[in-house]
Amino acid sequence: MQIILLFLSILPVFVLGTYIYKNDFDKEPTKLILKLFIYGIGSAFVTLFISDFLYKIFPMFATNPMQLDPIKLIPYSFIGIALVEEFSKWIFVYFDTYNRSEFNHAYDAIVYAVFVALGFACVENILYVFTMYDIQTAIVRALLAVPGHACDGVLMGYFLALAKISDKNNNRSLVLKNKFLSILMPMLIHGLYDYFLFASPFVSTFSLVFFIFVYLIFKKAVSLVSQMKVVTVDLSSNAPFYPDNFAYAAPGFNIVSQNRQAIDYNVNSRLFTEPEEEKYIPQQYCVICGQKVYNNVCSKCGREQVVEETNTPKKRVAHKNSKANRTKDNLKKNRKCLTNV
Repeated sequence: MQIILLFLSILPVFVLGTYIYKNDFDKEPTKLILKLFIYGIGSAFVTLFISDFLYKIFPMFATNPMQLDPIKLIPYSFIGIALVEEFSKWIFVYFDTYNRSEFNHAYDAIVYAVFVALGFACVENILYVFTMYDIQTAIVRALLAVPGHACDGVLMGYFLALAKISDKNNNRSLVLKNKFLSILMPMLIHGLYDYFLFASPFVSTFSLVFFIFVYLIFKKAVSLVSQMKVVTVDLSSNAPFYPDNFAYAAPGFNIVSQNRQAIDYNVNSRLFTEPEEEKYIPQQYCVICGQKVYNNVCSKCGREQVVEETNTPKKRVAHKNSKANRTKDNLKKNRKCLTNV
């Protein structure tokens, strides 16, 4: 029985880790992946330390959530659980990987954050499953809780990747914004997950809302993985982000694929759209952040754009001593000679 429970506890962690790692076109070192997974295990103990500190200051956080009303569940879910856990994971992801030389592609941030999240989820899952000592608990957590932590990691890595890109483009305001979102967004998603789960016994409709919410979050996480895994921009190079420098790109860029079909990403809504007409006009959008360009200056980041000169063929004018002109003069002379005969 114990072997079965241990297997069910670890299996979803292995499956999700394999999925994320295989989608990385430039594989990260195995030692780094194992190190991040161990950091994730360590983040679980950091969470226990911070939680114990909060329990002494705010005893409400030590209460069983089933004994709290829907109003008190809000700070319990978003602060007592989500903020503490996501912050514990974030400090390992950010301080160990953000300035690494291996962090040279946008998708790398998702790999780092997800493996830290999976290390945390592995410890938490084993503790929950062996505490309940129930196969049903192991199956439910394998389908919901562990993928939920992985989705939080995807969101965290996504915004850290945007922060890295903004850092490369010397846009300090976007760097700070995306770093803040790399904590805020996973915390909000995690908090909503726990709130709908804990409040469902009090509000019957929350059970349906919970499963709809989980489906949408899982779908969004898979979409972000699909978008970021094809980004080949080398973040370690000093080359500017012109469309011709890479075959694919991510949200916020005007992307040009290998067959030179323009694909536009809306940087504000992060929604993927394909234009009706296939055109390649790199000067219409900023090559850094994807916003419209007016008078060769981006309306958002203020970056001046480099306008490519069009090589329009000039009208060829023959020189007076050229071979073509000499031939024409000879023909005219011959015609005059024929008319005078």
